[in-house]
Amino acid sequence: MKLSLVAGLAILALCFSKGSGVVCPAVVEDLTLFLDGTPEEFQLFLQSFNATEDMIQAKLAEKECIDQMTESDRDLISTLMVNIVASDCLVKLD
Repeated sequence: MKLSLVAGLAILALCFSKGSGVVCPAVVEDLTLFLDGTPEEFQLFLQSFNATEDMIQAKLAEKECIDQMTESDRDLISTLMVNIVASDCLVKLD
């Protein structure tokens, strides 16, 4: 699956959620460590959720792909996520 598709799905989930409109801090930490953290930091974070070893290894394999991206590409994704969180699309739809 292309990263742009994943980012698009994340945007849709954030913008059309019926939740409170507040991004969960764990999601922010997950994205931050996924994009910029070390594999070891990311693994410790995942273990805090009692994930199975298979789940952790699958996420670490995804992180290996992300880590091969240029730093400027990862920065663009981070900027996109910050802009989404700061935008007005995160409103309660009740």
